[in-house]
Amino acid sequence: MPYETQQPIPTGGQFSCELRFPDPGLYWYHPHIREDYAQEMGLYGQIIVDPTRPDYWPPVNQDIALTLDDLLLQDGQIAAFHRSGPTHTMMGRFGTVLLINGQTDVSFDVTPGEVVRFYLTNTANTRVFNVAIMGATLKLIGGDSGRYEQEEFVESVLLSPSERAIVDVLFHHAGTAVLEHRTPDHTSTLATFHVAGGEASPSFIDAYRVLRTDPELEAERAGLAAHADRPPDKTLQFIGEMDMSGRDMSSIDMSGMDMSAMDMRSMDMGTTETGSKDMTDMDMSSMDMGRRHGNEAHDMHGPRCLPRRIRPVCIIRTWLVRALIRSRPRRPTTTSSGMTRCRR
Repeated sequence: MPYETQQPIPTGGQFSCELRFPDPGLYWYHPHIREDYAQEMGLYGQIIVDPTRPDYWPPVNQDIALTLDDLLLQDGQIAAFHRSGPTHTMMGRFGTVLLINGQTDVSFDVTPGEVVRFYLTNTANTRVFNVAIMGATLKLIGGDSGRYEQEEFVESVLLSPSERAIVDVLFHHAGTAVLEHRTPDHTSTLATFHVAGGEASPSFIDAYRVLRTDPELEAERAGLAAHADRPPDKTLQFIGEMDMSGRDMSSIDMSGMDMSAMDMRSMDMGTTETGSKDMTDMDMSSMDMGRRHGNEAHDMHGPRCLPRRIRPVCIIRTWLVRALIRSRPRRPTTTSSGMTRCRR
């Protein structure tokens, strides 16, 4: 981490470090200076840490590491970046092209009955991927820091930016299977699998059908069970403030906001340009907030009465519980294209 663990690496320079991974699982590396630019250019990779115990993961015929990304193109070129800082900072830099391992057209050959382990990493800066495979069965077995407490058969796997998942996939029959990104409005093809040839050997279908549990995580859950219903040790209050002074509120599109159901009686609206406002008797349902559809400009009639400062308050409960920290040395074994494997 620049300025924390070491000084930034200068242009043309180099830096060597030794890493110790606390658990088997899937990790990744990427820059922390101008991430928006460097990651968009493909400066990232996966690190797979293998366990020392051979029975830690279920048996599979092969494994495939996949990065999920998108790229913003404008007029056939990568959209420009600002030299001074990131662009699209409010809603993120959503791409127009989806990428798998940096490519737009990816295919794999598998055999009927083969069980394949996928190491999935979402390297996009904003997009959430909902991954499914049409023509195969998915079993979610682990993620960022090793295996899950309970394996689970799933229809799809939802991955937010930087999130990882380890999924075992059974290709039942010969034909074509499709790796997809599914949204409520559209389904995109990410990769294809050509399932052909003789039956997979050895066969791990019986082992695949078993949903295993992690005894270590089960034990930790049991140790925390006594704390679930007891009174909290502390109650913390967080106050978030947003300074709206000097903001041109007329440029905010509120056409899709239903104000009729908003209870303004308990809101602390702070001080506005027209003085302190009592919102108790204000009927928000009659406010002209513009039409829901279209891109027309919306006029806010009357004096500006939007708040300069909004102070939402969130009350949370915290439990003081014992944390188990394990740190065992791992040693790197082999390196292949796009990923690094380490062994505990």
